Amino acid sequence: LAFSISYDPQKIQPNPAFFAVSSWLGDTSNLLWLQRNFPDQGRLDVAITRTDGLPVSGWGYIGDVFVIIEDDIFLSPGGDEEAESSSDIIGRTTLFFSGLHPISSAASPGMLDAPPVELVIAQQQNSAQQEPAWAKAVSLSPNPTSGMFTVSSPGTPIRRIEVLHATTGAVVATAAPGNAEFYRFDAQTLPSGTWFVRIFSDKGLTTRKISIIH
Repeated sequence: LAFSISYDPQKIQPNPAFFAVSSWLGDTSNLLWLQRNFPDQGRLDVAITRTDGLPVSGWGYIGDVFVIIEDDIFLSPGGDEEAESSSDIIGRTTLFFSGLHPISSAASPGMLDAPPVELVIAQQQNSAQQEPAWAKAVSLSPNPTSGMFTVSSPGTPIRRIEVLHATTGAVVATAAPGNAEFYRFDAQTLPSGTWFVRIFSDKGLTTRKISIIH
């Protein structure tokens, strides 16, 4: 299965990423996916294949697309921002799908259509912005750690974990917990220091700090 996702680089940072999940297409252990981003064109190309060569058919959810919204999305002149309530500002942007090709095990291509997806982003304007309840429940322990730590997200399955360099923001380690609510992360290869841990779920993402001391 191959497709392209077009996005507005003025509203979405040019580093979107696709991650397959276990679905009708196959378990992630039986899937291989590749992607290439073209930031100047605002396009992400994705290809997914089963590794056993057996055909499947179905429909529905096959993966997640993670995007990071530009900080100034609500400040762009002539934008489509609007006041949804006395405390929120709403910004909108759209993802467009194209070139959706299913390919059979006999290498015969087909063509499918996919509707665009509108993203609605709310910015709270009140002074006491609060994390949502699911994010408040996320924790890392032990912290500080010598390298091994547990990511806990009770009640909310974890789709992906990323460890980021505190200065550069570069992603240095990742894990796919398979929708577990608790995941033991091995960061023993990372040097001592402070790191950011980004936790993705189907309700959004949240970030925590962790200190590694060897």
